[in-house]
Amino acid sequence: MAEVKDPSRESLPTSSSPVPVGGSEESKEISIRNATHEDEKKAAPATGPPSVEYPGAIMGSILTIALLLAMFLVALDMSIITTAIPTITARFHSEGQMGWYGSAFFLCLASFQSFWGKAYKYFPIKIAFLTAIGVFELGSLVAALSPNSPALIIGRAIQGIGGAGVTGGCYTVLAFITRPKNLQAVFGLTSGVFSLSSVLGPILSGVFTQYATW
Repeated sequence: MAEVKDPSRESLPTSSSPVPVGGSEESKEISIRNATHEDEKKAAPATGPPSVEYPGAIMGSILTIALLLAMFLVALDMSIITTAIPTITARFHSEGQMGWYGSAFFLCLASFQSFWGKAYKYFPIKIAFLTAIGVFELGSLVAALSPNSPALIIGRAIQGIGGAGVTGGCYTVLAFITRPKNLQAVFGLTSGVFSLSSVLGPILSGVFTQYATW
């Protein structure tokens, strides 16, 4: 007996037949983009904050003490001239120029702050700092060996130029060699040394002037 087929059943899709899903091409494109993005993230090197190497405890202490001594000398020269001015004026007979003995130093100290700031920005800090110390020592030598009042004023001006670089350089170098947790304490110590040398300047000047020479 022949089997009779129902035409309505043949028109219905079976469960195994694929059903087209709308937007399949867009889904594939999005999947490809996501996969590419993930591959790029995996291939890119991990970037983090650069590691900073600080000197050890012994070397850090030596560097800090050296910088504090440099700051002490510059601050000392700011006030050490005060009590020696009468003796220097009498020695050179330069009553009309006595105001420049202190002013020449402070004018150059203030005027060359920005100059040394640019030097520390565009040149190696070590070279700039050693240059500032060299200029300061040169001015000290000229002032100590000055045979007359104009030479002393020039020496004081050179001291101010170098002193501007030393003061700014001390803070710059300390910021690089000091760990962040100790930075405030070190800067406070620097300010204390600066204040101490400013107080000791007139006293030492009076002692040297009275018992030795200006």
